Amino acid sequence: MEVKKKEARLSLTTKVQDEVSEASAKFLHIGWCMIDPKEIEKSLSFLNEIGVGKISFIYCQKSQKNFTPNLERLQKILVNSCEQCGRTTLMQLEVLSNLQEFKERYEGARMLHFCDNTDVRDVSTLLIGAEGGWSEEEVRLYQDGLVGVATPHILRSTTASIVASAQILLSQKY
Repeated sequence: MEVKKKEARLSLTTKVQDEVSEASAKFLHIGWCMIDPKEIEKSLSFLNEIGVGKISFIYCQKSQKNFTPNLERLQKILVNSCEQCGRTTLMQLEVLSNLQEFKERYEGARMLHFCDNTDVRDVSTLLIGAEGGWSEEEVRLYQDGLVGVATPHILRSTTASIVASAQILLSQKY
């Protein structure tokens, strides 16, 4: 309405509630073996924009156990990411002590591993390994639940999380 050198007066003329519909989106829970938190921070906003619903950080056998995620810092990254992409629900985060605890809590999880089964359409909980992959013992825990992505390349943990999440969540029509 009026603009002066050190102030401006505004008038609200219309109001529109514009909310991104997330009710129809598929919920994806990632169990992610602990890696360097700086790498997690770089990937977190991408996973948020794709629509990942929850991440459980797990200390697996090849995890970097000297790292601890700063959940408060990760929450701030998620809030800023939600503001940028229009997401209205905040991704959930948790930390678990080992893969066995994850398996007991979340039945039906699938493990991302090198295999011929690349059909991830029905996956709702996916395990992503640390740098260096899975130990033989960990693979045996999920022997009947292995899935892969269609690439001949070895993916870093962060790349695998983004590729697999996009394949699961963005392959459906909205």
